[in-house]
Amino acid sequence: MEQITSDLIVLCEGDGDVAFFRKLTRERGINGFMVTCGKGADGRCLGESGFELYLKAVRGGAASGPTIRGIVIVIDSDADAGAAYGKIKRMLQRVPNMPVPDKPLQTRKAFGLSLGIILIPGENRKGNLDTLLLDCLAHENVEQIKQCAEEFARCAGTDVWSVGDLSKLKLRCILAGITKGNPGMLLPTVLASSECPFDFQNAALDPIGNYLQDFLRTLGN
Repeated sequence: MEQITSDLIVLCEGDGDVAFFRKLTRERGINGFMVTCGKGADGRCLGESGFELYLKAVRGGAASGPTIRGIVIVIDSDADAGAAYGKIKRMLQRVPNMPVPDKPLQTRKAFGLSLGIILIPGENRKGNLDTLLLDCLAHENVEQIKQCAEEFARCAGTDVWSVGDLSKLKLRCILAGITKGNPGMLLPTVLASSECPFDFQNAALDPIGNYLQDFLRTLGN
């Protein structure tokens, strides 16, 4: 398990989510969180399956560094936000001495640990990080670019695609078109770049940003 550098953790599914939350916390001045994911032996993020491994390692004393006081878990709503949340709650119940919040954006404290869950793009929406990023795209021709992506998706016959998969298609097309000199740039690299084409002050990100600030205040930070 990697070295723990903070007593507050944002635990993500994938490297795109990690890059997003690192950028969000930096741009909004939300200080104090270590943003990471559950990793395999090769150092790559394991997705949802990494959550349980990470939390059991923390509770089992395998983590080196400061004692963790708070964890915020980030998951995709996918096709059903309620089902996604229920799945995470069941996972938490399998981990010894783990708080289990009743709903998203609620902080539950028990066993010396505060824990909250964030659904992406929101607790009442379907989709994933790509869905949320489409809301935050900042470009001089943003509406025209979005219309072009919509037209491409229509031509590609995506009528039965899930919201999340369709969002991925649209965002990849848009980023390939506006990323100068490197149309194949991966999302984590785009998010970490100085020319990141997303507005991190966009109101669509307020529920997440505000919750993270509230989480810090709850713990006295």
